[in-house]
Amino acid sequence: MQSAGGIGVLDRFRILDLTDDRGHFCGMILAQLGAQVIAIEPPGGQRSRYQGPFAGDVRDPEKSLTHWAYNRAKQSLVLDLDDSEDLERLEDLAATADAVVASDGSNADLASLSRQYPHLVTAFISGFGGTGPKSDWAASDIVNTAASGTMGITGDRDRPPVRLSLPQTWHFAASDALCGILLALRERESSGQGQHVDVAAQHSYLIASQYQMLYPFVGAPSTRRLSGGAEIGPITLKLVYEAADGYLSIVFLVGPTVGPYNTRLFEWMDEEGMCPDEFRDVDWIGFGTQLLSDPAAPGILNRGAEVINEFTKTKTKAELLSGALERNLLLGPITTTRELLDMEHAAERDFWRSIDGVRFAGPIARLSDTTLVTETAPPKLDQHNLVARQQPAVPAGPNSTSGVDPMKGIKVLDMTWAIAGPYASRIMGDFGADVLRIESELKPCIMRGAGPFVDNEAGADNSLSYLSINASKRSLAIDLRDPRSIEIMEELVEWADVLIESYSVGVIGRMGLGYEHLRTVNPKLIMVSTSLMGQTGPIREISGFGNIGAAVAGFFPFGGWPDRQPCGPFGAYSDYISPRLTLALVLAALDERERSGHGQHIDYSQMEAAAQLLSPAFLADEINGVEGNRIGNSDANFCPHGAYPVLGDDRWIAVACETQTQWEALSQVIGAEHLASLTSEERRKQHQEIDSLISGWTSEQDGIEVETQLQQLQVPAHRVLYAPEVAVDPQLRSRKAFSEVSHPHHGQVWVEDSAIHLSRTPGMARWAAPPAGEHLYEVLTDILGRDPDEAAELIATGIFT
Repeated sequence: MQSAGGIGVLDRFRILDLTDDRGHFCGMILAQLGAQVIAIEPPGGQRSRYQGPFAGDVRDPEKSLTHWAYNRAKQSLVLDLDDSEDLERLEDLAATADAVVASDGSNADLASLSRQYPHLVTAFISGFGGTGPKSDWAASDIVNTAASGTMGITGDRDRPPVRLSLPQTWHFAASDALCGILLALRERESSGQGQHVDVAAQHSYLIASQYQMLYPFVGAPSTRRLSGGAEIGPITLKLVYEAADGYLSIVFLVGPTVGPYNTRLFEWMDEEGMCPDEFRDVDWIGFGTQLLSDPAAPGILNRGAEVINEFTKTKTKAELLSGALERNLLLGPITTTRELLDMEHAAERDFWRSIDGVRFAGPIARLSDTTLVTETAPPKLDQHNLVARQQPAVPAGPNSTSGVDPMKGIKVLDMTWAIAGPYASRIMGDFGADVLRIESELKPCIMRGAGPFVDNEAGADNSLSYLSINASKRSLAIDLRDPRSIEIMEELVEWADVLIESYSVGVIGRMGLGYEHLRTVNPKLIMVSTSLMGQTGPIREISGFGNIGAAVAGFFPFGGWPDRQPCGPFGAYSDYISPRLTLALVLAALDERERSGHGQHIDYSQMEAAAQLLSPAFLADEINGVEGNRIGNSDANFCPHGAYPVLGDDRWIAVACETQTQWEALSQVIGAEHLASLTSEERRKQHQEIDSLISGWTSEQDGIEVETQLQQLQVPAHRVLYAPEVAVDPQLRSRKAFSEVSHPHHGQVWVEDSAIHLSRTPGMARWAAPPAGEHLYEVLTDILGRDPDEAAELIATGIFT
């Protein structure tokens, strides 16, 4: 069937969506990719219809902006799954569907549907997953954040750890479910069999700690939280800086990759008379070595951040952005919801899409040959009661109980760096793709210099971050500045199905490897260009990492406390969002290629894709004129909701009551029986009194005891875990969130492993990232077909370095 409002890549698939706010992002992206997505809602509608903000501040299930944001292009059908007739209707629909996705709160029996319809792919999104000692624990966004370790490294040191003020963890989990569904559907093409996708938000959000949870595996001190940055050993990594009219985010690091950016920034400061003598001639490229040998070096770096802040305070965000573009600096403005709605760059890229006169976040990417579905309104309750029935049953495919890796046979050229691109190709490798990483020892990836390090010794092959993010890949080191390398790359393009690159906009074209040329070399090539701001628009050439992508996308104002400057999310946040969506786009393009016979180019803006996770806030500003802002650990819909002290230094427990039943249970144990009958709205009005009562109760108890007692009552609660506890958490261990894999130099090393659990064809890290160029001979002989003498001649040219 053809999806309304666009062409779509997945228009041959029908998905039954039984999620609520704990997973509806999955179905929204599937609908944007063209699938027919039917939201199966209970009588009265799923719970996100009752979550604010509301259009015009009118509490109406048809006016929930949370519902609007994540249910566009879906159809709505009301079924009461406790009613036998409606349950039979669901079973009839399942016969016509390709996949069913459900989440915490759903009572759908996915196992029964799978037994009836073996072709069916099922997926379930929960806080802790379907297996393990915590599989039946009550969850919420703040509980997931606390359990992932990310919350413990976010926020001000003198206050409780803090989560982002808009829920995030369910969207991360929904993105993993999205990929799992598409991987399972791809595998079904050969086996004819469906399988189950099991996703845990705790595990999915682990990536948002940017590999900080690996520090205990090498016995290194853990990162400590710091508002607007982090404290890593003696180094204060500052990400939030002041401007004359707000804030900005800057990458102020050292080494061969980022050092030149620092030099240009201090040259600008010197031109303005604001560069102290001690910083005029600092060798920022070689400063990394100084950090290892000079005890005074961390203090110099920390002082440098203070000097930069004094300079940025004198200029507006617009002036700083203009300077960054002119001088090629690693900085970006921290935008508000209104500023992004009005941003010229977003307008020029046609990012905001109008539905009934209201601007919604647009496509997650631009595909050269396919239009995504972005301008179909969210459905009214039960709007598609009759339409949803009009679909034939899915025809039986091959019947094989054996399974193959979903991406087996797919060949990928990885020309990316840092996190956003490499993690996407890492997942491809975990699920069977042959991923060849293109790199150079002349300009090593910045992640090779990111801790933690094997034996606590820095080195290109010692970074657990790099070894993890580039696991399951082969490596070819080649100097792409040498014109002779282009012929080799063209041969590799002939071999490849997918090429993913993250060069600054225009660079790969100037190398002679732009898509218009490469499609003549290989018309079936799917090429992804992933960049901060996309391939077009006035600020397309802005440089940086995911902290800058997150700053421009609007995340930083939602992190922290309303009486203090924004602390933002931890680290390179948009880099953590991008990989799953990039993978979903590649899988969709591969499916489309099976029918069309040709590839296409994907223009992926990390900022635009990340902004999808703030959609309700943009709608609230667009419709109600309310600019989004941070509210600490409070929640707009649930109360009580926060992090409360327990016995010990800097020890906290996250607690959330999302239902009246949960509140009544909590009120009994904290001695607040007199408040048990308060509604959610009434509790929000008295939240200070309630928070004080909870803190008084928790502060005199051990965190594990509080956690156990509340979970026994099915009240969402979890200690705020720090890295040492995350590393040994029994739930994460049972789900193999961390694995030991082989490495040619170190024997075995620890890496973070896949959060996408497929029941028949699981994906996992196959080996750690190899040394640069480890597979040169294999590439020349096995892929490019050179005989030994020809390979030796090519190696002698010196381009493989």
